[in-house]
Order: sequence, then C-alpha cells, then structure tokens
Amino acid sequence: MLVVSVFFLVNTRSISLGWLLAITAAAILMADWKTFFAVFRRPASWVAVGLIGVIVALVGVYFLIPKGLTQIAALGLGSSPTNAFQVMLDQTFGFGAGWIGWFGWLDAPPPGATVVIWTLLLGALVVGAVVLARGRLRLGLIAWLVVFILVPPITQAALVRDWGFVWQGRYALALFVGIGIIAGIALDDRFPDTVIPNFRRLLITGLALLGFAQVLAFAWALKRYIVGLDLTHSWIQMLTHPQWHPPVPWLVLTAAYALVTLIAAWALYRAVTERPATTAAVTEVHEQEPALSAAR
Repeated sequence: MLVVSVFFLVNTRSISLGWLLAITAAAILMADWKTFFAVFRRPASWVAVGLIGVIVALVGVYFLIPKGLTQIAALGLGSSPTNAFQVMLDQTFGFGAGWIGWFGWLDAPPPGATVVIWTLLLGALVVGAVVLARGRLRLGLIAWLVVFILVPPITQAALVRDWGFVWQGRYALALFVGIGIIAGIALDDRFPDTVIPNFRRLLITGLALLGFAQVLAFAWALKRYIVGLDLTHSWIQMLTHPQWHPPVPWLVLTAAYALVTLIAAWALYRAVTERPATTAAVTEVHEQEPALSAAR
C-alpha cells in the first residue's frame, strides 16, 4: 500500500517529489525509534524502500525531460522573486478555498458554509494539537505547518521570472491532508486514555457537520453546471428550469453521494468508538479487581 501510494503521489506533479521528501522527513522526526527500527528489521520494508527508490528515480528523470510546453503570457511574468515571495506570503490563506474544493475552470469556489465548517473543525484540531501536544509530535506538527506556509512562496519565487504567478491552492493538497493527520496523531498520543466529556456527542456533531459540508459542496458543483452560480439562479431553478442535465438526474446523484457520505461517517464513528481498550484502561480494571472480589 505504501509503494502504491507513493507511485500515485509522485506522478501527480513535479513538486510531488518535494511532498514525498517532506512526508519522509516528518515521519522520521516524529517516529518512535523503537518502532522505527523494528519496522526496518523486516525484509518487506527494505523491498518497499527499494521499489520506492526506483519509482522516484524514474519519475525524476521524466520530469527533467523538456516537454515543449506552450508558452503563455502568464500573470506577473518576469517579476522579481522577492516580490513574488512577499505576494504569496500575503495570500497564504487566500488559497484556502483550493485546499477544500474548487470547481469548474477555477470559477466556482466552494460554498461559504463548507469553508466555514472545515475551518472551524480543522482549525480547532490544529490549535488544540499545537497547544496541548508534546515532544516530537508537537515539533513535527509545527515543522509541518512551517513547510505548508513557506513552500508555496519559495516555489513561486523560483518560477516567477519564467512562468509568472502559476501557483494554485490545490498544489498543496498533499500537505493540507497531512495537517489533520499529524494533529490527530499528536492529540491521540497526548491523551491516549482520557475520556472527554460528551465525546460521542462531539464526534457525532463533527461528523454531521462535515457530512453536510461535503454534500452541500457536491450539490453546489452540480449547480454550477445545471443553472450557474450567479445570484439570478436559485436552487429552485435547478428543479424547474435546468439548463443542462447530467446523464443521471442530479437529485439521484446527490442522494447517492449523501448515502456514501453517511456510510463513511458511520464507519469513522465505529472506528473511533470501538477502539480496543488501552493499557491504562486495562490497568485501571486490574487495580479494581481486588476491591470487586472483596465486595463479592
């Protein structure tokens, strides 16, 4: 699975080799060393590393071959790298919609509710992890956030003279996904046995909000094609005066997407709430056994 994941990652864009480097560095930085060495005592790990090395070498050679791409008069062509770095740094969160979802020919940003929900939930997760996590995992999260913020300006500064301002928010999706994963791991390590009050309610609420945000974004993307997103076209017009029809009715598509989202949310809920008992929880039960026996 690791080899297949790396194969698809490094074949998306040339900068994906940089994403792989960042992922590898973060994994080494945050790894428990006993587990790390235990993993690499397995022959399968060295086979995987060898295959990944071959994949990376071939992809690197491919990206170095000139492709004869058509030159276009891009915005900011010939600008100074310093100016490009400053502009990109200023616009860091201006690319936020591209991390969540951007549809059509980059002319349909996600609905505001979707952006707000993602920002609130992921923001709370990241802030909580930065404040409460500890050790190598906290350091790894902070380092990852620094890379996430600085790589786009550095990359754009290197390209601006020849290519202009070409960066899009979706180019950093591999790093954006990592933010939530690392923050979650850091908090889980910090509070492995803590029972959070009303945890199930919080989990259900969070999953419900995320599910709603995803389904809304899906329907919003369909609206872009069926009637358009300008203020003169409403959701009702999708039912009464559609200007385009997908091969499958859009209501059926949306219902199917909502069903898949519901199943995914249920699976996540089960995975979180039915985890095996942790060491501390088992120890607590054993410590209570003598008292329970005396009571019997």
